[in-house]
Amino acid sequence: MAGTVSRLARHNPFACAGSEMPPNALLLAKLIALCLLLKGYFSAIVPAFLPFLPILEYNPTALQQILQVAFVISIPALLFNIAPRSAALTLGLVMLLAIAASKPGYLNATVYTGCILLLAGLQSRTGTIWLLRAQIALLYLGAAINKIFEADWWTGVYVENWLVAILTNPYYETLTSFFPPMALSRMLGWTAIAVELFVGVAVLSRAGRPAAIWIAAVFHIGVLLMTHQDFGIFLTAIFASFLALIDWPASVRASIGDRHVLSRLTHAVGKRLDVDRIVRWEPAADRDEGLTLDTGRSSLQGGEAFARLLLLFPPVYFALALLLTGPKWVRWWSALLALLLFTPWMTMSRVAASDRSRGSERERAQTPG
Repeated sequence: MAGTVSRLARHNPFACAGSEMPPNALLLAKLIALCLLLKGYFSAIVPAFLPFLPILEYNPTALQQILQVAFVISIPALLFNIAPRSAALTLGLVMLLAIAASKPGYLNATVYTGCILLLAGLQSRTGTIWLLRAQIALLYLGAAINKIFEADWWTGVYVENWLVAILTNPYYETLTSFFPPMALSRMLGWTAIAVELFVGVAVLSRAGRPAAIWIAAVFHIGVLLMTHQDFGIFLTAIFASFLALIDWPASVRASIGDRHVLSRLTHAVGKRLDVDRIVRWEPAADRDEGLTLDTGRSSLQGGEAFARLLLLFPPVYFALALLLTGPKWVRWWSALLALLLFTPWMTMSRVAASDRSRGSERERAQTPG
């Protein structure tokens, strides 16, 4: 039951366009499946023990084997575009049933990941992906509401105990010495509540989604830098699910000047990374001109165009997913570098500098003599 994927690369794991799922929904499901495989979640499927549903304890060994077989089959099927919707649905159900069969193995991150995979599989190619967006909003609003009614988050006790008593973070202990007792921990607790409330509301509107993505990314990467913890599959799953908040374009137009070395290099590399052939490459009117990207809604230049172009290529996301599942120091530096490369204020500053440079050149060209 193969999906109707693009003939260009029917079973290429990087191909996401032309399937029975929206490209961004398929890409996020593939990224999560890859990370589940790399993190060894197969071993987390154990025989039923203290299940949430008593019926699951009827034959624990048989249930474990069925779920393990489904896990092993659904991941390559999803990655290689073999009935991807069915594979995503199956993988999501496997994770949720494995949790339902064992209370000791319950983790919010695993439940969220299973729900995201299940909802991704329910998305049709022609429909909207509002189910995924609603799940993301529910995650953040639920987390914020839970913290609001926990006094330890308001007083800073939770943050202080976590970072100092449990993780014994020496850098945080040094930093807190410059503040009144518990002041920094209270501030971080309030910040967590404010961020989660904002993101939970903002993802429900098109205008608020870009800000929600970047604020949430800064928040989660900040937690990673302070704790060196990715909470199992959660960090990868939440970053992958942000793809559901993007209006994935069917095509974009990129123009380059053939005398501009960096533009030629971008063209050469971009053609290889663009498995779905989403970019239409055109020569620029000015042969010395750098990269310009026309998304249909806006025209981007310089660093902003380059960063946005990278975000259209599935292989880039696969590379980031591999880095985020690596050793602690790899996750740390990869997350920080990705933040610096893709955050809007960094790309906008590069464009502004480029615009100032072009403006100065125009002024010099218009100055007599």
